[in-house]
Amino acid sequence: MRGSTKVEILKLLRLHEGLSRADLAEALKMNRGNISRSITQMLEDGWVIESGIQPDEARGTQRGQPPTRIEVHSKAFYAVGLSIADEIALSMVNAKGEEIERRRLENIFDKNPEWMINQIVQSIQSMCQSKSGRPLGLGLVSSGNMSKDAEYFFDNHYLGSSENSKLLLEALHKLNFSEVVPELIGNVFPLAEVQRDAYLRKYKTIFCLTDKLDLGLLWEGRMVTCHDTKRFSIKHVKVKNNTQPCFCGKAGCLITIASIWSMMDRLHGYQPGTRGESDLASASRDREDFYRYLQQGEGRIKAMVSIASDAIYEVLENLMAVFQPEVVFIPDWLNLIPEYGVQKIQQGIDEYAQMSKSGYHPKISVQSSGHAQASLGAAILILERHFGQISPYKRDSEWADD
Repeated sequence: MRGSTKVEILKLLRLHEGLSRADLAEALKMNRGNISRSITQMLEDGWVIESGIQPDEARGTQRGQPPTRIEVHSKAFYAVGLSIADEIALSMVNAKGEEIERRRLENIFDKNPEWMINQIVQSIQSMCQSKSGRPLGLGLVSSGNMSKDAEYFFDNHYLGSSENSKLLLEALHKLNFSEVVPELIGNVFPLAEVQRDAYLRKYKTIFCLTDKLDLGLLWEGRMVTCHDTKRFSIKHVKVKNNTQPCFCGKAGCLITIASIWSMMDRLHGYQPGTRGESDLASASRDREDFYRYLQQGEGRIKAMVSIASDAIYEVLENLMAVFQPEVVFIPDWLNLIPEYGVQKIQQGIDEYAQMSKSGYHPKISVQSSGHAQASLGAAILILERHFGQISPYKRDSEWADD
């Protein structure tokens, strides 16, 4: 179905509340008779519905019988998103991209991978059991780079081993989905934000910074990733006044002073990265402790967040000069004590805008749902692949191959 007239119609209908046959014909530069035949078939197949008469103000000065509004039938399709991180999240969206169900599971891949895979499969089957419509696909996201000799790119930290990732994918491919699409968590965060706020679709460029300092980037409606690492990561960008050695072999990387885990290392008396690879339980505990300390206003954490904010802005400023994003989403932990986090970044952006004198002044927003974005973005990834304006696998940049 991809690339057909029906898909092009669905793309337009997803961007608008409803369009008439004439609107669709004009937008697609096609004969109205061909559009009408496609719509008739789509009505019979249950892909779209006629939702009423188009309002007079939308029709302008047209005469004759008022045109009927065509909309995507919300129950025509559904997609599922699965996020594998220090917790496991599942999201289901309908054909309009509306989230209709969400579930969370404790991640115990490091203790009992077979049981964990079984729980994931059963949860997906349970979510799909009562749903009508066609199961469009399953989006699967995790973090970590793809090594040259690895078949899959999952971070062993979250799945316990590469073998577990293979077993999980094998189990998912046996489900009744037309496709299972792996992607990296950071890349899908902007898709979730755009879905939650359709107004964002008008923006040419959107940044979305994750807790792990990966930068999800939608540029002119397309997902941009680095060809070598499969994502646009800023964690190893060098920042000034930082000589801290990094696990990458260099020194001064952003991740050594501006990630949750580097700050928790310092709080526990370690040099960042010297504790070694944390297990799932300690990583989750570190996150919980960090948020608790922030909410309590713990002095050392406030100082670290202040330094982290300065470093994050330093890197973002360079990227803003290149991409000029209209909106930049930052993690919610930078908003728990705003004067040490989001307000400092906003102040830097205000000063940058004033000095540039170009009229460019991006908007700073806090991620709408934090970690839960990953599974929603994974589900939206499937819709976008089939009939979306944003095409995650058409990567147009000097960093990526098509």
